[in-house]
Amino acid sequence: MNVNRSLVLSLALLAVLNVLDWAMTWFWLGSGLGYERNPVMRWAYEQGPWFALFLKAAGYAACAGVLVAVSRVSSRLAIMAARAANLAYLVIAGWHLAGVFMAIPWAWR
Repeated sequence: MNVNRSLVLSLALLAVLNVLDWAMTWFWLGSGLGYERNPVMRWAYEQGPWFALFLKAAGYAACAGVLVAVSRVSSRLAIMAARAANLAYLVIAGWHLAGVFMAIPWAWR
């Protein structure tokens, strides 16, 4: 199996960003300062944080599988799609971190 190195790195970053999104969302839900906007993930978090992580991991695995399959036809397309997903999750991570910064009282002194 010969998968493009750029795709592997993009998928690894996507996995890290997914876990960060899960952890930060769980932080916000646990603190009572935020809520999950995605109705599917909202339901998953209502089942418990580990179920939400399992569902997020399953979604990631499906996405990664599709991108690896697409890379067989067009590695460029698969890499572009993985990078677009990374960009989306980077925006989400920035949103989470901006919220943390604003929620910490000493951050504004």
